[in-house]
Amino acid sequence: MLINTTKYGQLGNRLQLFAHYIAFSIANDQKIMNLGFAEYAHLFEITSRDIFCRYPGKESILKFYFLRTLLYKLSQLLIKIFEKINIKKIKIINSYPYTNSNTEFRLDDPEFLSSIKKNQAILTHGYYFVDYINFLKYSDKIREYFKPLAVHRSNINTLIDNARESCDVLVGVHIRHGDYKGYLGGKFFYEIDNFITIMKKTEKLFPDKKVGFLICSDESHNSDHFSGFTVTFGTNHIIEDMYSLARCDHIIGTPSTYSRWACFYGNVPTYHITNINKEFTLEDFVLYEEIVRIHMQTAPQFPRYSQDTP
Repeated sequence: MLINTTKYGQLGNRLQLFAHYIAFSIANDQKIMNLGFAEYAHLFEITSRDIFCRYPGKESILKFYFLRTLLYKLSQLLIKIFEKINIKKIKIINSYPYTNSNTEFRLDDPEFLSSIKKNQAILTHGYYFVDYINFLKYSDKIREYFKPLAVHRSNINTLIDNARESCDVLVGVHIRHGDYKGYLGGKFFYEIDNFITIMKKTEKLFPDKKVGFLICSDESHNSDHFSGFTVTFGTNHIIEDMYSLARCDHIIGTPSTYSRWACFYGNVPTYHITNINKEFTLEDFVLYEEIVRIHMQTAPQFPRYSQDTP
């Protein structure tokens, strides 16, 4: 069994990490327990019923869901203990020493897979654990696992149905402000005027169609700023905005795992804004599979796995 003991980032990061663990699970017949998913477990049909956030999904006999946080805290204590005491049935892999360089640990590495012993608990501590090939291979199973609760799906359906009544093409706009004011020195923090410019350019890509925009953001915005467009605002709920973006025809927005998950879940062509002055075309909107393939060619990896890997 692989047990994730990490909380890293917000919803997009947690989903992405969990999805790679699930891909690894399916491909290698390994059970998963994700103790780091505690804050978001209540949003999804399967994890909302499971204290341990397991894959394959399993409903907990005891319904004491408040124990999720306690279990996570306990895992942090156990990590510290097991790092000092060598126990053959427990393997600890810590990626944090490599986090600043964005180096990735490939869960499909043959040497790592061959090192796993039967009935051994693998405790992972860190964020950059990936299994891209199996992620793409088992994408439908991953999507099925992360289906939101019925109440959120209902709200999303109502929102999208209403938005589509007034347009031919619905483009999701993800405006990430909040923490992006300071993230990477504000590199990807764009003012509303910048988004308006991008939206005008997007309209021109569909000259014979009426374009509508779904605005989803982590901050409230004055509707008067978007008076020249056909606009619908998201519900401002973390899961409903994400999965509403996944129901659009195209997505534009700040580079983030939040909009990237929407791109993946809905299989929606997405344009991540990295240069506010770029003249982009429809060819610059790419599907998640293409994002992954480009990333795999450029992302640094851990050295070949060995028993001494941190």
